[in-house]
Amino acid sequence: MLGKRIKELRKQNHLTQSELGSKLGVIKQTVSSWENGVSSPNNDTLANIASIFGVTTDYLLGNDASTTKQLIECRDISNRISKLAAHSRKNIEDLKPLLKTEILSGYYTDSSLFRSDIYTIADFYGVSDEYIIGGPEFEEQTYGNPLDEIAQKFLNVFLELNEDNRDIIIGDMKKLLKEQRREEALPTKMIHKQAK
Repeated sequence: MLGKRIKELRKQNHLTQSELGSKLGVIKQTVSSWENGVSSPNNDTLANIASIFGVTTDYLLGNDASTTKQLIECRDISNRISKLAAHSRKNIEDLKPLLKTEILSGYYTDSSLFRSDIYTIADFYGVSDEYIIGGPEFEEQTYGNPLDEIAQKFLNVFLELNEDNRDIIIGDMKKLLKEQRREEALPTKMIHKQAK
C-alpha cells in the first residue's frame, strides 16, 4: 500500500522519481524501490513524504481515507488558480515567492499556512477568497429557471470581480431599484391626491 500511495501522489503532483528524490535527498532508484515495494522509507523520510504531499503518514500507510478528500479539494483549488492566472495579466511566477505552501502544485502541509496562501492569492488576483476555494455556485435549481445565455455571461463576469467591485455594483443596483419603486409608486400617489 505504501509504495502504491507514494507513486499515486507523485504522479498526481506531476513529479518524476528524480524530482521527488531530490526533495527528499535520495536518488531516483531509492524512490523506485519504495514504489515497487522492494524497500520502505525510514520514519523520518516517511514523515517528509507526508509533508511534501500534504497527507498524514497514516494515509501513506493505508490507514486514513479523509486526507484523500483534502488532497482532491486542494487540487481543485490549484486548477482554479491556474484558470484564473490564464485569464489575468498578472504572471503566476510573481505569485509563487509570496506563498508558504505548495498550493499551486495541489498540496499543502499546514492548514493555517494554506488559509494564509488563499488570502494572498485572492489579493494578488483581486478576487474573493471564496472564489479561490470554490464558494457557493449559482445553480439552476437555486433560482428555479435556468439563466439565459446573456444573463449567464453577466453572472460569470460578476463572479470574477473582486469584493469591492461587487459591492459597488450591488450598491448601484439598490439605488436603481429604489428609484424604480419610487417611480412606480408616484402615479399611485398622484391618484390618491386627486381623489382627495
